[in-house]
Amino acid sequence: MTNFRLSVKRVLISFLKLFSNYRRSSNLPSGKLSFNELASNYVVLYQCENALVKRKPPVTIGDVHEKFKKALSTPLQKTFVIKAKNWRVWGNQGAVICDTNYLFSDVSKEFDNKTHSIFNQFKLVEPTYAEGNIAILTASGSLVYYHWMMDILPRISFLKQSGIFDQIDKFIINSTLNGYQEETLERAGVQQSKIIQSNDHWNFHLKAENLIVPSLVLPLDYPSLEACTYLRQLYSNEIQEQREPVNIYIQRLSGRKISNEAEIISFLDTLNFQVINPEKLSVAEQARIFSNARMVAGAHGAGLTNIVFCRPGAVVVDLFSPEWVNPCYWIIAEHLDLKYGYLEGIKSKQKQKGKAADIEVDLDQLKSLFAKLLPGDR
Repeated sequence: MTNFRLSVKRVLISFLKLFSNYRRSSNLPSGKLSFNELASNYVVLYQCENALVKRKPPVTIGDVHEKFKKALSTPLQKTFVIKAKNWRVWGNQGAVICDTNYLFSDVSKEFDNKTHSIFNQFKLVEPTYAEGNIAILTASGSLVYYHWMMDILPRISFLKQSGIFDQIDKFIINSTLNGYQEETLERAGVQQSKIIQSNDHWNFHLKAENLIVPSLVLPLDYPSLEACTYLRQLYSNEIQEQREPVNIYIQRLSGRKISNEAEIISFLDTLNFQVINPEKLSVAEQARIFSNARMVAGAHGAGLTNIVFCRPGAVVVDLFSPEWVNPCYWIIAEHLDLKYGYLEGIKSKQKQKGKAADIEVDLDQLKSLFAKLLPGDR
């Protein structure tokens, strides 16, 4: 029924767009274009083309999952910062609309939406006007720790490389209510007084005198070396602290969990693992712990983002449900010379599907995986 209603809505919007008065008054974009198709008045402040990246397959039991095979290389990718007059930003995920009234597709991404939600609106609210240099940081996933760290914060590094960071009057960001957002923004030099919150998805609409648009880093769930390097620079003091090596098991407090976790923890106890809950810690505390980690294991989730702080040679064990496999932490491990292995859990009948599905780990397979990752220690 929802898909039918959307289809009807899109037909009505398409019909209304035939009338020039509606096109002018609705504020809706006429279509979308990419960086290479831009033709309006803008200035490129920074531009870089990342080299082709090739990776070695992850360690696992059985065949390597198709998602890892597809990510064995990352194609060439342009990153940039542009400055443009009278461009607009709509919604809490930072849809950027050019002065020619086209959606700038390179930075206007929505997870799981083939058609951007802006094209499902009958009209947009009138934009408010902001003078000065307004930089957009928000993007899809900005309220999720992994995406905040790997997609949002690295855009600040582009602004700094472009030389315009100190000239920015305001930053558009979706919410700063999370402690890790406040902490990392302060660490990156973004003052709270300069933040414009884009929390109201349907009613946030801003036109900037000068909109500063840093690109996203890489395609979804392909964390870049630049992102890893920038985060390690932000927390370099914590990473350099020397402490006793530890083995870490990441326990999730909400959402997707390991259904036979007690059994798994009992085995990990024999390898001197400590149980931690990263969401209870500051980012600085997480950086200290993970930088001294010899081994890290846990259900696939945001806590594993912190392997970005690990030292080369650390072992990472990523545990999945067969319902949902994601190669993002393997890619981070490849950037940082970590030893990465993963295990798909047992297929089981449960109500949760996809990302929400719990994980049942085969203990014998987990033992075999550790034996492959630690051949000299077993």
